[in-house]
Amino acid sequence: MKNPRLTLKSSLLVQIYDPDEVVFFNDLGPVYRVKGKPYVLIAKLLEKSSLTADQVASQLEKYFPQKTLLYALYRLEKRGLIEQAQTVFPKNFSAFCNLLGKSPEDAYCKLQKIKIDVYAVGNVQTEIFENACQSMFVQCQLKKVQAFASGIHEQKSDEKFSRSRNALSVVITDHYRHESIKTLHDKFLQEQHPWVLVCPSGPQIWIGPLFIFQKTSCFKCLSYALQMNQVEEILFEERAHKSSPISMHTANLPTAEPIAINLLVNELFKWIILGENERLEGKMLTLNLLSFELQSHKVIQRCGCAPTESVQLGSNLSDFQLEKDAPKEIPPEVTYKKYKHLISPITGITNFLNPIHSPESSLFHNYYAGINLADYEYLKRAPLSDGWKTAGGGKGASDIQAKTSCLCEAIERHSGVFQGNERRIQASFEELQQTAIHPSSVLHFSDTQYQSRELWNQTCDRFHFIPTKFTSNKKVDWSPIWSLTYQCWKWIPTAMCYYAYPFIDNDPFCRGDSNGCAAGNSITEAVLSALLELIERDSIALWWYPRIKKRAVDILSFEDPYFFKLVTFYKSSLNRNVWALDLTTDLNVPTFGAISADQEGRNIMFGFGAHLNAHLAMRRALTEMNQSYSIFESVKTPKAASMRKTWLTKTSLENQPYLVPLPDAALKKKDYPFYPQDDFQKNLQTCQKIVEDQKMEVLVLNQTRSYIGMPVCRVIVPGLRHFWNRYADGRLYDVPIKMGWLKNKTKEADLNPIPMFI
Repeated sequence: MKNPRLTLKSSLLVQIYDPDEVVFFNDLGPVYRVKGKPYVLIAKLLEKSSLTADQVASQLEKYFPQKTLLYALYRLEKRGLIEQAQTVFPKNFSAFCNLLGKSPEDAYCKLQKIKIDVYAVGNVQTEIFENACQSMFVQCQLKKVQAFASGIHEQKSDEKFSRSRNALSVVITDHYRHESIKTLHDKFLQEQHPWVLVCPSGPQIWIGPLFIFQKTSCFKCLSYALQMNQVEEILFEERAHKSSPISMHTANLPTAEPIAINLLVNELFKWIILGENERLEGKMLTLNLLSFELQSHKVIQRCGCAPTESVQLGSNLSDFQLEKDAPKEIPPEVTYKKYKHLISPITGITNFLNPIHSPESSLFHNYYAGINLADYEYLKRAPLSDGWKTAGGGKGASDIQAKTSCLCEAIERHSGVFQGNERRIQASFEELQQTAIHPSSVLHFSDTQYQSRELWNQTCDRFHFIPTKFTSNKKVDWSPIWSLTYQCWKWIPTAMCYYAYPFIDNDPFCRGDSNGCAAGNSITEAVLSALLELIERDSIALWWYPRIKKRAVDILSFEDPYFFKLVTFYKSSLNRNVWALDLTTDLNVPTFGAISADQEGRNIMFGFGAHLNAHLAMRRALTEMNQSYSIFESVKTPKAASMRKTWLTKTSLENQPYLVPLPDAALKKKDYPFYPQDDFQKNLQTCQKIVEDQKMEVLVLNQTRSYIGMPVCRVIVPGLRHFWNRYADGRLYDVPIKMGWLKNKTKEADLNPIPMFI
């Protein structure tokens, strides 16, 4: 256009500070400051009217030469402070487009190209959304959806309209778990166009995610996360035989819907004209109308909506590999920052990370995580009063250590839950022969325990459940597990590898538990941590069940200021004594039990730790003792609480003398060999050799979930003992004789009647 009319940019205002200086503002603050009277006069003139360059020069020629004025106009236009005048669009529309760096003409063109289908699922209205779209120059049409058992029926419409490359579908709903939404997802997936969800109901409104084919996570990913984080609601619905989700929107003020819808349309507006919107793509926004807290929740891309990996007997599997150069120890704050997005009450693998109430001291740092699906099968059967909020936990000598430890345990537990796409075959033990690991070599239940299991299971804690005896000719699922010892694949029952494995015949011969499972910043670190846990639990069992008195360890000999402060705090502030026992076995990996009791020798608490580095083993034992103190005082799940209450009120050092050290001189730090704590490769090689020297095999199952990324491994060593009630022959009876702790084998009937309960 020749000699176009010019005006101040629609998103700007001007402020004259003095005759020679003008400042240009937008809604977000000052944009540009310029000195010179020509700029001041031009800004005042174009703020109120639209003129051509010649008209500006004509009106101001009595103050400055035309050349000076035209140069000033040129500079202001190059700076984006003035623009060609247009009267087509409302000033507020043009100003908003300007703030996004787009011209209103370009924005309008993009808005006109896109067509929006609106679906209402549940008890919701669409009028507010339609009106908001019209105000933003967006075309939309309502698609009525009625939910039926067989799927959805929708109002007939122009198929070309809905399948346009510029189509967008918006689903307005009162609950994201409506079955109709799953059917709509399949339709949108087939049509390969983007769609977005919004729940404008209740005191917390949900906006998004915006799903984009082959770019973001999909609705199946979100649905999986919702199933995890709404497990309590789902179990309630199943027990109440509800066919649709329970919509708890009693506090649904009429102000909620306009807020949610207008926020959504605003975000969609930005996505349409900018071509992207990181806040909405694959993410949910929630706004709590009570606290006015706005949170972002990333939907983890786990698709992973993959079919089961078929594995044939005798098929080639890639060898399991440890890292050639495993990273050294990574600071906990780095690990936490990398994985903290996994904490979310809506899309996370754990719905919260909370500190456990502890004594007011900088020495206590303990956290617990939200719903733990490792216990899902138990939750399905548990009475409603039994406390469904099971949790992972974390401990440390600092807040960030404890918080990171808790998050890593939550990741570990999540990664070990059976999802259905794990590699496995179906066969009997007899068919697999030498390539299979017999469950009895790991479970260690005695014949007496199997014979009395029905009576025992009626009153026991769920951790001490005794399963049915394994039958060698029965066909079951087997998963491949790598033998670090023999460098080959073997087979182990899938049910032993994962939590919540679904036994079709309701005849569980085992239950997956967390013994020997660990997460780490590398595969090597995870395997080492898991193997050390097995060694620690084996050492505890060999002391606890035969009730053998052990030598004391001088805690203060480690010359660690934290140890000194902790022992002093227990004594002076909690009126409790603290001591440590050496639980090290024939494996010669330093293993300690840290024990605390009140002045009367009651209210006994303890923690354990094992590591090649004795200093680190003691630190683990002491921080776990802190964790036990905090849990015993505050976490109340009825069955566990009753066991703990019995232990705390009925036991004493007098009736549990194995908790008291031998009168021999206490061992000191110098009595243990030194190993660097952060050389994971060397430490793993050392631990592996120690185990293999005792004629045992180290097996590793990689449980890492690709959509999480943190390495998680389960290590199994047939022969090592669990610290729960497992009374079959083996190390439990043999090692105490071999080490000279006892002269005669303990009879099963004489073992500690109190199973280890942590």
